[in-house]
Amino acid sequence: MYCMIESEAASLVKELMKKIPQDAVLLVEGKSDVEALRSIGVNCEILAMNSRKGTFTDLIDRIKRYYGREVIILMEFDKHGRKVTKHLVQSLEGKGVKINLYVWRRLSDLVGGEVKEVENLTRLVEIWENEST
Repeated sequence: MYCMIESEAASLVKELMKKIPQDAVLLVEGKSDVEALRSIGVNCEILAMNSRKGTFTDLIDRIKRYYGREVIILMEFDKHGRKVTKHLVQSLEGKGVKINLYVWRRLSDLVGGEVKEVENLTRLVEIWENEST
């Protein structure tokens, strides 16, 4: 049987993904994260950090193109993800990019101990949807 915390997490994932503005840019680590988020209905622009070769500075320059738009950072929920998120925030502050960590913080608080990768959030949603029907 599906545990209550997983049910709550799956429901929250679905709700948070619905609330992402269409004109926002979602920044994730890799292509599998993009595919997973698309599979649960995320329709905004998604930028995969590891999808192109280049330096961290190149990535920051790519993100700066979204000046004035909301950039939702959604890195993994492990130690590495926290470190990357902190580094991104520090590098983007003062560059005119509206950084949003709300989704990442909420999901990290709820599933950070169980789910480490963004791509695995979809499994929660799929299980929840199967249990609900």
